[in-house]
Amino acid sequence: MLFRSAANVCGSLRLLDLHILERAIPAISTIVKAGAPGCRELVYAINVTADVLLTNDFVTQLDRQLEQHGLDPQLVCLEITEQAALRNPAQAISTMKRLRKLGVKLAMDDFGTGTTSLGYLRDLPLDYVKIDKSYVWKLLSEATSRRIIQFVVELGKEIGFKTVAEGVEDEELLCELQRLGVSIAQGYLVTRPKPFSAGQDAWIFAESGQSRNISGLLAAPG
Repeated sequence: MLFRSAANVCGSLRLLDLHILERAIPAISTIVKAGAPGCRELVYAINVTADVLLTNDFVTQLDRQLEQHGLDPQLVCLEITEQAALRNPAQAISTMKRLRKLGVKLAMDDFGTGTTSLGYLRDLPLDYVKIDKSYVWKLLSEATSRRIIQFVVELGKEIGFKTVAEGVEDEELLCELQRLGVSIAQGYLVTRPKPFSAGQDAWIFAESGQSRNISGLLAAPG
């Protein structure tokens, strides 16, 4: 996050994002081809900012990299912020539809931190909506946060996206999220962030089966 902030100030965020993408695709391909147990049951998430999403040739570049490294697009999920979707909604939706046609999965990251209306979610071709931890942490104490989470869950069931709760750190919260029908838990209770290297990928697959999640783990190397 610190590197992204610095790159944003310097005006080189797009270059940083493309560099991360160029590193992530072969890394994911390496662990998938290694054939560790469960590797093809996971979705590998990569964060993408508006600077890359709204680039005219982004879909073409991504398609080229996936083909070059022999990686199934359905194993990749691009996490897009609300700000990226709102900067140019028409172009963002067009690009997202092309990505979905390519086979890539899409997630809205940190939902609730921007100005996206709940109704706007209906227009976005999303596979996942990640509910920001500011709502998750207040689930047990604030009725408004609870209602928002409930609405997002019901909307997801209606139009076909899964919900991911960010910042899950205790069992009581996990159990309540499960009762509400949230699909996936992400947070310290599930697993803490760990560095990725080609020789340390086994933890991803071990913890995806052993961790205390709701119905799966949206995992990302790095």
